[in-house]
Amino acid sequence: MTLFASSMAIAAISLSAAAVGVSASDETPGVASTPVAAGDPALVAAVSPSATMAADVTEGWRIRTDPGRRGISGRWDAAGLDDRRWAAVTLSRSTTAEPVWLRRWVDLPGSWPRTLLVLEGVSGRVDLWVNGVAAGRDLVRQRTSGGALIRDLTRLAAGKPRCLIALFVAPDTSGPGGVGRALLAEDPAPWAPSASDRIGVLAQGDPDLPWPSWARGEGAAWVAFAEPGGSADGVVGWRGEVEGGDRGFVVSCWLFDRTTRRLHAAPALPCQLRLSGRYLPLPAVTARAGGSFSITVTVWPHGLAKPSPATLAVGEATVENSSDRPREADLIVAVHPFGARGEILPLRQVRYDKTEQAFWVNGRPALLLPGVPDAVGTAPFGADWTLARMLARGEVPDAREAEDPAGLASGAAVYHLRVQPFGSRTQSFRLFLSGVPDALSPETVQAVRDVDRKVGRRDIESRWQKLVAGRDRVFVRVSDKNAQDAFYASVGHLLVALAGGRVGAADRTLAAAALLRAGHPGTATALTAAADGWALAPAASSPQSATAPPGGAWRPAEGFEAAWSAGRAGDGEVAGRLLRWWLAHPTTPGACAWAGRSDPLTGRYVGGDLPDPRAAALYICAFRDLLVREEGGALMLASGLPEEWIRPGRTVEVRHAPTSHGILPGYALVCFPGGMAMRLLSAEKLANRGRGPVIAPGDLANPPGGLKWRIPGTRRIRQIIVDRERRKEIPPDRTLSLPPAFREVRILW
Repeated sequence: MTLFASSMAIAAISLSAAAVGVSASDETPGVASTPVAAGDPALVAAVSPSATMAADVTEGWRIRTDPGRRGISGRWDAAGLDDRRWAAVTLSRSTTAEPVWLRRWVDLPGSWPRTLLVLEGVSGRVDLWVNGVAAGRDLVRQRTSGGALIRDLTRLAAGKPRCLIALFVAPDTSGPGGVGRALLAEDPAPWAPSASDRIGVLAQGDPDLPWPSWARGEGAAWVAFAEPGGSADGVVGWRGEVEGGDRGFVVSCWLFDRTTRRLHAAPALPCQLRLSGRYLPLPAVTARAGGSFSITVTVWPHGLAKPSPATLAVGEATVENSSDRPREADLIVAVHPFGARGEILPLRQVRYDKTEQAFWVNGRPALLLPGVPDAVGTAPFGADWTLARMLARGEVPDAREAEDPAGLASGAAVYHLRVQPFGSRTQSFRLFLSGVPDALSPETVQAVRDVDRKVGRRDIESRWQKLVAGRDRVFVRVSDKNAQDAFYASVGHLLVALAGGRVGAADRTLAAAALLRAGHPGTATALTAAADGWALAPAASSPQSATAPPGGAWRPAEGFEAAWSAGRAGDGEVAGRLLRWWLAHPTTPGACAWAGRSDPLTGRYVGGDLPDPRAAALYICAFRDLLVREEGGALMLASGLPEEWIRPGRTVEVRHAPTSHGILPGYALVCFPGGMAMRLLSAEKLANRGRGPVIAPGDLANPPGGLKWRIPGTRRIRQIIVDRERRKEIPPDRTLSLPPAFREVRILW
């Protein structure tokens, strides 16, 4: 028969008939184990010492269509459901255009140390339940690099020898749904060709260990930090991981609570990431560790000039005690290969040098500790993550050096802390980002230790403040603080991306257009000719694409480009709706950052850079052109403002705005119950009051087409008063040509 073939003539998936009795109560088809070729011998030995075995369970499934999607509420995943009237089928590579449910009982081989479910050829929407417990939603996005989907059944079976596997398969925006083949396996190697894939499978079977978030199927998220105007940058993960040494290793800060005997490690902690000053690219991550403690990890770059040029990431971990009693805890600074960007960074050798108080990774100095740790240990990965298992018990390995041919070595420095009631303790550390020396001289060690973390952070914050939003840059203020903060944060993200060389040749003109609008003409001109940047316009979009719910878009950059297009067309409502949705769904809340590709329903990371420089540049252009934009030879002021920005009592202000016709001193738009008033700001008064630099007369904006204002909103205009003179005619298109050097325009509804 045909899978999903019914009286409704559904013929999207074709599965051969199986004369195998399968029911929810008493029958389980037998399976035969057969050897399967393994992958990388070194990594397979590290992950599993046993031979790889697999059993085909492609036959013997029961199927039922679910056009009304009643299966979830009806508990079609439950072990007690009688499915004997469902059709018996065999999985195949065909697909279905209608939602269906698939069920099958399997026996877990008792001789295997663990049993994995491997699904090949998955497409569309696939959800999994094991013994009536949800084991994964929308699993297609969690496939390994080999294309298979792997789930550890040992933990999900909870000690039971049999498992009911239930699959909900449905089409989605990517196409029809389907599952081509199902197997039980002892080892993931043949279907997980990369180290990251296999680590992810191990994380499923032992989720309490501090695996990285991407190994637990949660995706990856990070923000970049860099020296203002410098060439070196680093990465701070969503959970506080710090990536350094040209992406050669990762440092994480964990806490072991001595009272509860529990390890609080980054992946399991509820964390909040924020940027310094709301938009400066200096991240801080705060994590709650149990009921008494919290950990805050901050990091910033520092350039060493002597004795040899190098760039450091200066980090610090602050442990706070929120209880009214003294508490004891162990702060653990761990060196490991699990990158924040969702990959394995090979650590084949980790060594601790007691004299230098430094960890060496792959033969080069990596992490320097200003304070002497109370305990230090290193370990290879082995059959399990030995270091993590020991730390979870409050123990530390004795070895000061570890080698691992699979590149999964790790190390840890432990500090015993006694934190007073409502008090805090801080431990700093230093990572090499660039200019890593081959050896550490006493002068280099002393120079690294002498970095003043407080003075240095204040200095770099001040330099970023001047660079991103100083007095000589454009100033904007709108009622939507999220939109305003995202503008400045995007400027910082774009500058960091440029410093790190992460802006491709195809996006150089776009980056220049954004930087010109944000007040960075020097950097923009270095990318492309200034005229090219000013002339850039968004790609034409149809009304359908501009007004479609942004949940249908996978790339935030496309949503911002649609908002930019709508704003330049004067449709502030569409532009505002698109911006509002993406502002509510950032990839990293608190950092105003979007990935190259993100989940259309949640905004979470799917792929690409994060922050994505293209998304940052398009957001800058979209936001700025809502406030000031060039049209022909004229400057359009406030021509595409969303309704929520111009409600009574709200103000829109722009100062020192660079344009292709020169610098516009700015304007203030004040809204009141009966109308609104736009006041043109004076360059001389702004400078005299300290609100901006002095603008040379030759640099003032003098557009040949003059200044124009398309009055926002849809309310009927009763009067237009320009400099206390009432206009006799009201433009039918609501576009008002303003006289040179006007002072105020008042609109009455």
